[in-house]
Amino acid sequence: MSAKDLFKEFDENPIAAASLAQVHRAVTKEGETVAVKVQYIDLRDRFDGDMFTLGLLLRCVPLLHPKFKFGWILPELRTTLSHELDFEREGKNSEKCKTDLEHLGYVHVPKVHWDMTRKRVLTAEYIEDGVKITDVETMKERGFSLKTVGRMLVESMAEQIFVTGFVHADPHPGNLMVRRGPSGSLQLVILDHGLYEKLPDEDRLALCRLWKSAILSDIPLLKRSAEQLGVKDYNVLASMVLQRPLYR
Repeated sequence: MSAKDLFKEFDENPIAAASLAQVHRAVTKEGETVAVKVQYIDLRDRFDGDMFTLGLLLRCVPLLHPKFKFGWILPELRTTLSHELDFEREGKNSEKCKTDLEHLGYVHVPKVHWDMTRKRVLTAEYIEDGVKITDVETMKERGFSLKTVGRMLVESMAEQIFVTGFVHADPHPGNLMVRRGPSGSLQLVILDHGLYEKLPDEDRLALCRLWKSAILSDIPLLKRSAEQLGVKDYNVLASMVLQRPLYR
């Protein structure tokens, strides 16, 4: 079955392309504009070959550099990439993200069209009027409050890290857009839900305590929280979190 059989219109020229897939604009039989994310046809074959090559290299490098201790990367990478290659999993991630953040009132996650979604094809609502979150000039031209945009971004990411523990692991500017919703208020649109990290409760709570102790300069609690996260140098960790020296 071809794209022309499934859609009323299908633009074969991609509107976006990345390492795993490309995105096409299409119109359903019912007249709704959608974004169709299509995985590259040979990607799974290349994935298996690349994993084998990386495994071979990781076994060879320690022969030349005995202190090389990064063999753990490959299983982590294999799991991460296999998740990203499963577009049905991505669709389920997007729906969980929507459920988790819905109460904030300003987060919008594009609707998935499950009848036109498979392991290698994801069809979702097309976002026409979104502005990339780093496009400050366009946001100013449209009268968007940068303070409000910043607050929405920080609150939504904090909700995932500190409350739900279900964290979008690829929140780069291409996956975050801002627009006006139907009521005229600002919306934060979150795209590309292929990669998520589920924080164990003990790590999530340790991160909560770490932030609280860093802000309040509670050094004993800061030390304990860092240790719970497996970090010995609490000073460096706190400085990274705060984006400034802990002691100043």
